[in-house]
Amino acid sequence: MKRLLFRLFLLLVCGISIVLHFKIDDAYFNFTEFSYFTVQSNIFCFIMMSVLVIKEWTHKDFSKPVYLFFHGMATSAILSTAYIYHFCESVNKYPLKTQGIFSIPAMDLFGHYIVPVLFVMDWFLFVPKGQLRRGYIFQWMAFPIFYLLCFLSRCNFNPETTFEKVEKYPYFFLNYERLGPLYFCKYIFYISIIMLTINTLLYTSDYILSHKKTDR
Repeated sequence: MKRLLFRLFLLLVCGISIVLHFKIDDAYFNFTEFSYFTVQSNIFCFIMMSVLVIKEWTHKDFSKPVYLFFHGMATSAILSTAYIYHFCESVNKYPLKTQGIFSIPAMDLFGHYIVPVLFVMDWFLFVPKGQLRRGYIFQWMAFPIFYLLCFLSRCNFNPETTFEKVEKYPYFFLNYERLGPLYFCKYIFYISIIMLTINTLLYTSDYILSHKKTDR
């Protein structure tokens, strides 16, 4: 029951985060928001948590490898979102050092901090341990790679008129026209290392926690 209540609350928070990122009467703004990895990660978490809540409600087994794989992928994505936002973006936009994280807009507070913290709590508290495979460290990269490919397709296969009212580059490190190929690839490389490190930490934590339970 505790797990179900926590996940219902997390599902609600994910929903609030997504709603905060969109405006009902501004289609151009919404089109831009969909291009952000943050929004896509929050939607991924919302879908994943919806599946888990339904299975929990119907008393179905949620410890199958496919659910653990996608839950880990969602956790990795939302953690990467939080890390990159906090250390690469927000420091240049908001006075976090002097006023704290509550000085940022509500959509950023929910999308980059509250949802990641709750999702990681869910992973540590309720996900069965010892069933993750080492290969997941690299396989979880499929989501950010898919995002990058969609981003490149969006920029290269749409005419410039498409971006007259919306941002072409959702993040400064994806602006390959301004950065040039070399620095663009460097940013992608560094971000990939960050994500792989997060994946490794998730796998290692799973391994350690599973052995602690075995030792007991």
